[in-house]
Amino acid sequence: MKLNILYIVSKTKLNKKGRCPIKCRLTYNKIRHHFATGLFINPTNWNSKQQLVKPREPDSEYINNQLSLIKTKINKAFLMLQIKEERFNVEDIYSLYKGDKTQKEHNVVDYFESYLKKLKTLINIDIKQVTWNKFNYIKKDVKSFVKWQFKTNDYPLKKLELQFLHDFEYYLKVVKKQKQITINKSLQRFRRVVRAALAENYLDKDPFTLYKTKTVRVEVVFLSPEELEQLEQHEFTQRRLQLIKDLFVFFPLYGTNHKFNGFMDYFYVGNHANSIGLVDIHVSANFKLSETSSLMVKALNFSGEQDLPSGENALGTEIDIVFKKKFKGYALVAGYSQMFSSDGMYELKGITEDAAASGQNWAWAMLVIKPKFIN
Repeated sequence: MKLNILYIVSKTKLNKKGRCPIKCRLTYNKIRHHFATGLFINPTNWNSKQQLVKPREPDSEYINNQLSLIKTKINKAFLMLQIKEERFNVEDIYSLYKGDKTQKEHNVVDYFESYLKKLKTLINIDIKQVTWNKFNYIKKDVKSFVKWQFKTNDYPLKKLELQFLHDFEYYLKVVKKQKQITINKSLQRFRRVVRAALAENYLDKDPFTLYKTKTVRVEVVFLSPEELEQLEQHEFTQRRLQLIKDLFVFFPLYGTNHKFNGFMDYFYVGNHANSIGLVDIHVSANFKLSETSSLMVKALNFSGEQDLPSGENALGTEIDIVFKKKFKGYALVAGYSQMFSSDGMYELKGITEDAAASGQNWAWAMLVIKPKFIN
């Protein structure tokens, strides 16, 4: 991209001697920066087309040499920044011309791309390819939004504020025609990138602090007894569909009181049905602490048998802990449960990560009395 250097004589700013200052205007990537050269001339002696002072101006040769020197130094600074093969702006060019140390300004799209490069190295280690693809889709949406909103290829990361998020949400809804649940997921993933930038001190404050995603109400449609019976009697030719049907029709119709799928009842009475199915892999261990006390620990990993619309199927992991203490004629039982939800859980339940953060654990206590009426 070309750098444009133009000298401008401010005829409206005459000093007491009738001379006016010569200013320099730099234009790069459609962004301008003005600065004073410290040189003054009679405005009638300025040739704007040739960018020179006319000979009848006192010290015209000296002034022309100074203007030429300034232009040479600016071009040198511009060339040095180009050699680095890093993104830079017009402020960086001026700072290097002045001899200041240039501090690389990170931009939103540029940083997102570097984040994706790091994330790609974790494929098949910490994440799946489909997860990386989702972040890449959002990066493309952010890039197209910046072009649409600011008429430029990138936007300074340090200028990222709450209004940017509101405008981005509007763009996804109106221009991209995305549904609110998809927008919530996009902003949730974008927030991870912003948090990474905060951790690296590229941002002074989190623009998401005051941002609230809109709640999505998901309407659950249940099958009638006739429809359920018809499904149960049907035999699918595809093995995959037959397996889904078997998983779909096998769930408790009435309350199981924590017997299955963890103590937190995230999937109480088969409410995952008419949805993506549920795979519950769990393991438990009982520890005898003394003759009268014991501790039970259970871990459950939930996932959908089918993928959600976003491609996710991981739902989360639940940890259940139960402590029991026996006394003569009665016992005390206390428990604590914690759900570590995955992205798929928020999508399945139709809520945001922030809305779910305060309700993913619970504790309880129970007094068990066993009276003995007959010896």
